[in-house]
Amino acid sequence: GKMLTSAEIEAEAGLMTQFIKPEQTLLCDISCATRLQVEWPRAILAFKSNPIFGRGPSSITEATDNDYLRWLGELGLVGTSLFVFIILRILHLSRRLGKIALEYKTLTFGFICGVLALLINSLYVDVFEASKMAYNFWVISGLFVGLSTYYAKNKA
Repeated sequence: GKMLTSAEIEAEAGLMTQFIKPEQTLLCDISCATRLQVEWPRAILAFKSNPIFGRGPSSITEATDNDYLRWLGELGLVGTSLFVFIILRILHLSRRLGKIALEYKTLTFGFICGVLALLINSLYVDVFEASKMAYNFWVISGLFVGLSTYYAKNKA
């Protein structure tokens, strides 16, 4: 819960990175070493510096390769909670569509399983905001939310 100054953040980042030698690491490859030794600690330090609201969008790096750490570092607890709420709401409305309109039940099941797969994938890739997948996800999510709302109003 301690607010770090910019100098303290830079000092901690310097300590973490001075011993990084990806060619000597025990990790599988340079990509994995960079992710675990540079990008993720950078996001954690950003979260430590401002845990409530984060440091702001795109303030950490272009590719953190972990959506959850990126959300925490850039958006803090408030923004991360809102983001998770939005995704859970999309899942809830999609599930409701499968119950209201039976002809969409299989499609809804596939969409929900796809979202769950993306949630797992987002442990290692910036799926929801920094990839080609993000655009498709948000468009299809909008379609499911719109269909759910439409059917809920017309069935009532």
